[in-house]
Amino acid sequence: MGRHRALDAAPRPGSRRSGSRHSTAAQRPWVHRVTGLPWMMLVLLGLVVVVSVSLLRPDTYAATATLTASSPRAASSGAVALSGRYLPHHVEEALELDPRRRGEIRVDVDNVDGSELAVTAFAHDPRLAALAADTASALVIREHPQDLSLQTPATVPSAPVSGQPLRWWALAAGLLGLAALLELTHERWEVRHTQLRPAGGLR
Repeated sequence: MGRHRALDAAPRPGSRRSGSRHSTAAQRPWVHRVTGLPWMMLVLLGLVVVVSVSLLRPDTYAATATLTASSPRAASSGAVALSGRYLPHHVEEALELDPRRRGEIRVDVDNVDGSELAVTAFAHDPRLAALAADTASALVIREHPQDLSLQTPATVPSAPVSGQPLRWWALAAGLLGLAALLELTHERWEVRHTQLRPAGGLR
């Protein structure tokens, strides 16, 4: 009889490992709740919303004018002036833009080779983009007439700027891959947890 009690008290093969797995699962319930969410559906819904918003948003056009500087130092000063926070506002005032369209224009500058500046204006209308680039250039040239001059005026763009850069598609693919990985991880955990569950728990 003592022998039978000793056998009953002895741990069954694999019971220690099963117990440790159950205890680990019990210690991390939030992980399985998070991975158990329908991530693939959530990511797809999010992508649908983002694409819908981008399709409803008006197209943006970019036009570029080129300035020539008398020296690299003059080009640097011109770039600072063209990067001014209030330059788009001054451009809108010079163009007498409708108050309902204020805030639409955006101006960027790029120092091409040390003595040339590429002034790019963005707007929802292609002609407005070209006018904004030329106007921004003229405003800065007026402040530095000895150092800057207009080399090439902006031309009216024929096509809008691409609204979906490649990096956004790469991000979408990464999010879909992560969602699939989370759902696969949860599915594997459920299969493992079901196999480790005692037979009495299936009643």
